[in-house]
Amino acid sequence: MSHTSASILPTSRPRLVVALVALMAVFVLLASGCSAAGSDNSDAATGEVTKVTVGVNGMLYDTDVIEVPYGNRLEVTFENTAPEVHDIRFGNGARSERLTSGRSEVIDVGVITEDMAGWCTIAGHRQQGMELKVVVTGAPKK
Repeated sequence: MSHTSASILPTSRPRLVVALVALMAVFVLLASGCSAAGSDNSDAATGEVTKVTVGVNGMLYDTDVIEVPYGNRLEVTFENTAPEVHDIRFGNGARSERLTSGRSEVIDVGVITEDMAGWCTIAGHRQQGMELKVVVTGAPKK
């Protein structure tokens, strides 16, 4: 009985597979190095962290404005204090998971250099007022 079946690949195929896997790894590494906002704010970073807790009151966040000094990293503890499922997403792509009542999550929003919105992504919640604004203070004059 011969063991030379179609399952034996020519030697060029394994090299091609390795090359494709390596190329995909390069793309993944390049993509993961990019920030959610598409820009790197590390040059503006102060090394300071602004920590804020945001809860839910009915169909509203319990704050509508988060003030952050220019260049500070923003860390938001999102607490779902309402009976419905909620989340929070920021304009730069940072977001929480969808949280059931009583759960919380810490979100690293990143180094803040410009104003941005935050909102609940559950269908209809933003339209009912579940949004807030991140406002930069002390920005350098352009």
